[in-house]
Amino acid sequence: MNKLILITATTCVLFSVNTAKAEFQFGGRLGATGIGIEATQRFSPDFAARINLTGLRYNLDLTLDDVDYDVEQSMSIGSLLLDWHPGSGIFRLTAGASYYNSVFDMSASPAAATSYQIGNTSYTGTEIGTLNGEVEYRKLAPYVGFGWDFMAKKKSGLGVTVDVGVIFRGKPDDVTLTATGATVTSANLALETRNVEDDTLTYHPVVSAGLYYRF
Repeated sequence: MNKLILITATTCVLFSVNTAKAEFQFGGRLGATGIGIEATQRFSPDFAARINLTGLRYNLDLTLDDVDYDVEQSMSIGSLLLDWHPGSGIFRLTAGASYYNSVFDMSASPAAATSYQIGNTSYTGTEIGTLNGEVEYRKLAPYVGFGWDFMAKKKSGLGVTVDVGVIFRGKPDDVTLTATGATVTSANLALETRNVEDDTLTYHPVVSAGLYYRF
């Protein structure tokens, strides 16, 4: 509920700006953080503020500490961004903050006769059984990037934007790992959990495009 209140309050602030001096635009986005919506309030030819909400769920193969995992990633991201258009042009520099709600659900079924290092011990796939894990990141993360608003110099109508940036999510905030095999010790699982944390990226690259209407 607190998240919804924050998003609603921020949106109201954007909507309440004097539209006689600034243009409002609303549209959709598609990119590395999923599909979503975006609202933008331009305060001047040089500055604008944006709020967007995107979400995505997909499957991928991921190798962490030499173990191949089947991963289902689900994410929902809300961002509050400030844009600067140097020289009032179409190019923009962006900085802001994201509510980064991203979870990796992982599962690995090692080959029965193959040996794998789990923590400080080598186990066969039969001894490991199935490895199951979950990775979560901190919720508040900074964003920096750049992009183009190809309708930046027009007053109203349809426009297209492109953004390239990075969400700095840091190392995982929480990692859990379990094995169905009874021979894998809790100490080795704890060490393997730390190895998985060390193997994860501290940033999330973002490339996206948007289509909007400026009023």
